[in-house]
Amino acid sequence: TNCPLASKKKKALKHEWMCKIENRSLPGVAMVMVIALIVVIIFLVCLDVIKPRGYPPGPVWLPVVGSYLWFRREKSRVGYYHLVWSSLSSRYGPVTGMRLGTDYIVVACGYDAIRDILLRDEFDGRPDGYFFRLRTFGKRMGVVFTDGPVWQEQRRFCMQHLRKLGLGSRSMEAHIEERSEGSSSLTTQKK
Repeated sequence: TNCPLASKKKKALKHEWMCKIENRSLPGVAMVMVIALIVVIIFLVCLDVIKPRGYPPGPVWLPVVGSYLWFRREKSRVGYYHLVWSSLSSRYGPVTGMRLGTDYIVVACGYDAIRDILLRDEFDGRPDGYFFRLRTFGKRMGVVFTDGPVWQEQRRFCMQHLRKLGLGSRSMEAHIEERSEGSSSLTTQKK
C-alpha cells in the first residue's frame, strides 16, 4: 500500500484501517453521513408531531411551532382570543388540546367541562416551566408557584393570620362594603 502511516516492517497493522479510509472516496463517506443525518431529522420530526396518549382532540401540530400557525390564522379571522377558544371547542368538543411552541395546552369550554376538570386531582397543580423556574431561582417558591405540602402549609399560615385580622366575620364584611362604596362614589364623582 502507499500509506505513509505504514512502516517498512509492517508493524503498523493497527493503522491499517486508517489507510483504508484514506483510500476510499471522501464524497461516498460524506453522502452516507448526510443520509444518516436526514434520517435522524425525519425521525425527530415524526416524534415531535405525535400527540401523547389520551390527549384531547384538537388541531394538527407542526414540528417546533405546534398549532401556532392555525391559532394565529383563527385569531385574525375571529378577532379575539376568547372567540378562538370558542371556535376550537365548537369544532373539537368541550375539552380540546393543542400545542403552542413547546407548551401543551388543554382548553375547557362550558360549565360542565370546567367543573369536571376542576374536581379532578390531575389538574390540581401549578404550571411548571423554564420561565417559572427562572423567576424563582430554580425552585418552586412563593404562593403562586408552589403546590402540594408547601402550598398547604402556606395556605394554612395565611388563613390563620387573616382570620386574626377578621376575615370571614361580619365586621370585616361591613368594613369592606363601606370602603368599596366609598371608592365607587369617588370614581363616579371624578367622571
